[in-house]
Amino acid sequence: MCRVEDAYTAAVLGSLALAAASLAPQAPGLLAGCLPGAGAGAAALSAAYGAAALVAAFALDVVRDALGRGRAGATTFRQLNLGLALSALGQLALLLRAQSTGVLAADSALAAAHMAGGAATAALALYTYATATKK
Repeated sequence: MCRVEDAYTAAVLGSLALAAASLAPQAPGLLAGCLPGAGAGAAALSAAYGAAALVAAFALDVVRDALGRGRAGATTFRQLNLGLALSALGQLALLLRAQSTGVLAADSALAAAHMAGGAATAALALYTYATATKK
């Protein structure tokens, strides 16, 4: 049976992998090939999403630690979970909008990974927000 802490560990590792893929110098960027002359803009957007994934990884690790100590139901960690969920949903909405308007390629593997990671992070954070109790 999977513990919630294990899911957070997987989320931390996934966020770190997304950050590395987005921040790597050779990364094509989220918008590569989608907009004429979008090289610098694509790289900047990819870096922004990479930085957000890195921050999310640290926040997810804080909540994972709180779960292990039985503190995830405390107000601080509930609010952190809510913030993680809202941030992930906001980024997901922006990526979906960019994809629907053609700004973002529909077959972008990096964007798909960010969307999947955002949806999973939001679901996990909302689940913990709703169910965690303070011991």
